[in-house]
Amino acid sequence: MVLHDPVMGIGDVEAPIPAQAPKKPERPLSLDERKALHWFKANSPASPNAKGLPKSECRAVLMARQLIEISPDRKRYDPISYSITPKGIDHLKGWHDD
Repeated sequence: MVLHDPVMGIGDVEAPIPAQAPKKPERPLSLDERKALHWFKANSPASPNAKGLPKSECRAVLMARQLIEISPDRKRYDPISYSITPKGIDHLKGWHDD
C-alpha cells in the first residue's frame, strides 16, 4: 500500500534536477597578460611601486583568474604586495584547465 504524501498527489513523480550548463571556457591570456604573469613569477612578491609592474588591467585579469594574489604574508596595515599563486605557476607550465 502506498502512503499518501499531502504535498504530492498520488502517483506524482519528483522532477529530475536539471543538469548544470557547461562552464564557458575562459579566453586565453593575451600576450600582455602572459608577459605580466612571467613578470610576477620572476619578481614575486612585488610592491605596487616596483619597477616594471604590469598595468592594472593585466593585474585585474590575473587576480580574477586567481593567477596572482595579494601576498598572503601581508599584515593588516602593511603595504600591498602581489605574489604569484600555485595556479599561476601551473598555468605557466601548461598544467592549467581553463
